[in-house]
Amino acid sequence: MSQAFTESLHENFDIDLNQAPQLEDSHLQILMKQYKEIAFTKVIQEFGLGPFLNDYQKGGNVTTLHNAKEGVFADDEVEARFSRGYSKKVREKMYEKDFSKMRKQEFKQNDSISDAYTGQTLKKDGQAHRDHVVSASEIHNNDEARLYMTDEARGKMAVDEQNLAWTNGSLNQSKGDKDFKVWLDSPNPKDPTQTNRDRYGVDEQAAMEKYIEAKKHVKKSVTKAKHTYYAKNLAKTGASQGLRVGAKQAIGLFLYELQHILFKELKGFFKSFKQFTNWDARIEAFKQCLERVYVHMMQQMKRFATAFKDGFIGGFMGNLLTVFINTFMTTSKNLARLINDGVTGLWSAFKLLCQPPEGMTSQTAIKEATKLVVAAVATTVGVLLTESFVTYLQTTPFAMFAQLIGGLIGGILTGIVVATLMYAIDELVASLHKLNELMDTFKEGLYTNAEQVRATYEAAIAMMHVEYQAVLQTIFRQYEEYRRLSAIAFDETERVSVRLDASAELADLLDVPTDDVMRNADDVRNFLRS
Repeated sequence: MSQAFTESLHENFDIDLNQAPQLEDSHLQILMKQYKEIAFTKVIQEFGLGPFLNDYQKGGNVTTLHNAKEGVFADDEVEARFSRGYSKKVREKMYEKDFSKMRKQEFKQNDSISDAYTGQTLKKDGQAHRDHVVSASEIHNNDEARLYMTDEARGKMAVDEQNLAWTNGSLNQSKGDKDFKVWLDSPNPKDPTQTNRDRYGVDEQAAMEKYIEAKKHVKKSVTKAKHTYYAKNLAKTGASQGLRVGAKQAIGLFLYELQHILFKELKGFFKSFKQFTNWDARIEAFKQCLERVYVHMMQQMKRFATAFKDGFIGGFMGNLLTVFINTFMTTSKNLARLINDGVTGLWSAFKLLCQPPEGMTSQTAIKEATKLVVAAVATTVGVLLTESFVTYLQTTPFAMFAQLIGGLIGGILTGIVVATLMYAIDELVASLHKLNELMDTFKEGLYTNAEQVRATYEAAIAMMHVEYQAVLQTIFRQYEEYRRLSAIAFDETERVSVRLDASAELADLLDVPTDDVMRNADDVRNFLRS
């Protein structure tokens, strides 16, 4: 736009194009008022409450089998249990506990002892052994058993009657920690021409029945422990994360509402401060301000409760999704946070879509739901970038104030970005809606002439910035009208009545008081006489 035109508008009509429009009810102001709560609340939640209520960690809150194999654990107890190696000491302490006592009781309770593998009767002496059908070594080296079961639970499983078999000492020592089925068909070390089956005269049918029973017992026990492990830990960690997120949502909204109404009341109080005649009146007015703040906050309690409920559900579901993802890949601490905040935003959006407020159209609900998700994810990304910025500041001379500076700058920029993204969504949705209408016209235009097609194309492009173009077009039209009327009013070749009409119309456009406008020859004469 030319400098001459800009200066002319400013000089003749007091319109400064170098300043942003300050219209009281402008579209931008309305949008920013709507977005203030979301943006400000998010910043409070993440930057003010996040350090106290966030507890995200690499791999999530529950140790999965995938993470355990990668060396990533949610707690020290599980890590110690899973990482403990197998040894003679472990076997004796965990898998053969009270073996001698159990053996003596068996001798007392039974008149005779039969070998479960050969069917032969065993003497009640040192040659009668109790064998783990599924060996202690195999049970201990079972990653699932070691993760999902406590040491005590694995020990009980190992010495359960379904996994124990009487046999002779020679066979037991030969079998050792090997899988029974593999050992059965293997060559005997003392006589390689024979298999262990032949060497020890194993009754294959009876032995395999015992072997299958033991295998099923171990598998069933581990599977049951797995279900119990995830059910217990998902409920515990899900409730914990849900409470943290719910508290963050509710407290964040509470603090926003409190500062909003408090500043509003205090602004009015101090504005009228000088009007009070004495301190008693001032104190009474201040009390009334606080009472109105209290009433307002009590009226918002339902919103706070709803925010807590939505946060709890979102946190619980976020924890559930994080655990599921960690069954096949390990999430970083930041990714776990993104997942949780994303799910929380998605839940709020889903709720809005399923139960939109009365009077809200489905299209508006979709748009508002999109804002909720974008605000949640954008705020989380802002927090993560802020943490990186703080880490950088800690390597500079500003290390002492790294948290303060980083948190302040990050919080402000994140709030701006969130508000800007939400504004952009409104602009995009409006533009796409108009563009869709114009594209329908464009399809019809394919069957008409090229001029109409080009006009439709130009209209579609222009629509992307229709709000700003509308402002400029209004200014241009107004300027043209002012110029036209001014030219007529000062044109000495025109009739006086025409010039007066143009002058009066120009005065009306410029909001000149009616009493100051000369509309005819009599008004001119009266003015000159006065």
